[in-house]
Amino acid sequence: MKKLLRTLPLLTLVLTGCSLTTVTKTTTRAITPSATSAPQKTIYSNASGLTMTYTNDWKYLEGIYGSLVTFFSPQGSGDLFRENLGVSVEKLPSSLTIQQYYDTTKTQLGKLIKDFKELSTEDVVVAGLPAKKIVYEGSQQSYKLKWEQVFLIKDKNVYLFTYTATAESFPSYLAQVDEMIKSVKLP
Repeated sequence: MKKLLRTLPLLTLVLTGCSLTTVTKTTTRAITPSATSAPQKTIYSNASGLTMTYTNDWKYLEGIYGSLVTFFSPQGSGDLFRENLGVSVEKLPSSLTIQQYYDTTKTQLGKLIKDFKELSTEDVVVAGLPAKKIVYEGSQQSYKLKWEQVFLIKDKNVYLFTYTATAESFPSYLAQVDEMIKSVKLP
């Protein structure tokens, strides 16, 4: 557990590229692919065996910010902050439950993100596995940001999917990000 606590700050930095509230909602639902009209491509990671579908207008870079892959939204005119979805996989030092990982992550986020505020948390299913989704907001540098983070554990690996956007632009790409996460297949 102590090793995990030392690795979470690194994970948090990966997640962000760089007052706690009561949980408002806890439900369980399956996240499964649904139809989309946008042209799509599929990426496969040799390193993790993860497969994920994304829309053609998103670009990606592998291995930046310590992530497996980071997807970037289309660049708009006058965009000062580019919305992104970071995907990372990290080996856990011991067997942890989703709830234990969530509790530790939430504590770390509260320490590392200025004005951290959890907006919601939800139990979900991704790639047939139990997962946790947390939506939170806070400040980083001069930006008021909002995040949606989904994580799951398989074979002592934690798979993290973190969407980061400004508070204003967050809803603009949320549906596309959720579709991308819904498409995940694990080995």
